[in-house]
Amino acid sequence: MGKPYADDLRLVVIRLIGDGHTRSEVAELCSISLSSVGRYVRRFRESGTVRPAQFGGYKRHSLERHADRLRRWISEQPDLTLSEIRARLARMRVKVANSSICRFLRHIGLTFKKSSVRGRAGSSRRGRRAPTLAAPTA
Repeated sequence: MGKPYADDLRLVVIRLIGDGHTRSEVAELCSISLSSVGRYVRRFRESGTVRPAQFGGYKRHSLERHADRLRRWISEQPDLTLSEIRARLARMRVKVANSSICRFLRHIGLTFKKSSVRGRAGSSRRGRRAPTLAAPTA
């Protein structure tokens, strides 16, 4: 789905309709579809504005009502895995995927970060020095 047209164009459509142009004339002048002209006029008459409706990002998380419970579980056991959270939710008859749990935890600001004290996991060869030959003893 493409982005909505700018409010300026929408206002021009409303002004042209107000000046007495037909919808088909306005559609041709503004290079937009006839149905778009109709939607802009209807929206302006119903709400007094030409602003487009919200474009994405308005769907609520399915775990929203369990946010306090998730916070409590994670505060009690910080190393709780997504699969363990999923199992606990399943016992409450809440079916969600691990990816949904991960997105929701990120949404409410609960992400697991490795401790800087632990350091990074790395190759077992890192930091190992090449063996040195002992000097011959005489």
